[in-house]
Amino acid sequence: MKYKVSDLYISLNKVKYVSLETLIKDAINLMDIYNYSHIPVVDNGYLKGIISEKNIINLINKDLINKDKLVKDYLSYFVIKDNADETYLNVSRYEFASDVKIKMSELSTVNKKCNLAIVSESGKENEKILGIITNWDLLDL
Repeated sequence: MKYKVSDLYISLNKVKYVSLETLIKDAINLMDIYNYSHIPVVDNGYLKGIISEKNIINLINKDLINKDKLVKDYLSYFVIKDNADETYLNVSRYEFASDVKIKMSELSTVNKKCNLAIVSESGKENEKILGIITNWDLLDL
């Protein structure tokens, strides 16, 4: 059977995410509690960024972060595309999951990883996010 993304993705209402108004310390706490390596930043249903453990660690190591400030104050560090060592894929809920797995693999290199795809109706960046699909969700394909 050929699965579509809509068969496998995790709906946004089941994903823990943060808003632009979330305190950095609360975002870190959510990531810790749920053992997330990444957490989406969502505003009115639109993806604004993705916080990764690596982002947070780099900011802490460079003494550039105040955990009592808001996520929106650091949004430029949580870019969605073409981070230094991570990238993300936008996909349509109607795509075949096996095709998404191949695309994610092709985007991953020795120095850059694609572990997460953002799911929307037609796979365009400026659409409301429906959910996410990760490498783990695609593992058995």
